[in-house]
Amino acid sequence: MSKKKITIKSAAHLRGVENALDAWVNNNTNSPETRTASTKSQATAEEETRFTIVIPTYLHRRIKKKCAVEGLSMKNLLKEILMDAFPES
Repeated sequence: MSKKKITIKSAAHLRGVENALDAWVNNNTNSPETRTASTKSQATAEEETRFTIVIPTYLHRRIKKKCAVEGLSMKNLLKEILMDAFPES
């Protein structure tokens, strides 16, 4: 019986993969959802992209109700939640 060899890639290789992934995400400007701040509003200095999700109506209502009670915008609340869940590395 022959033994199977497993090759473990170095951390340097993983950093290269992460850098390539970042470059791919950042250079995806052909998407129609990607808009620059200059085309949307002069008030914002960062690029934005549209992120559409489908959620149950009851959850949308809960989020909207909480935002109304607390005087928050749904966009900003969800943006904060996502930023906490996916911190910049």
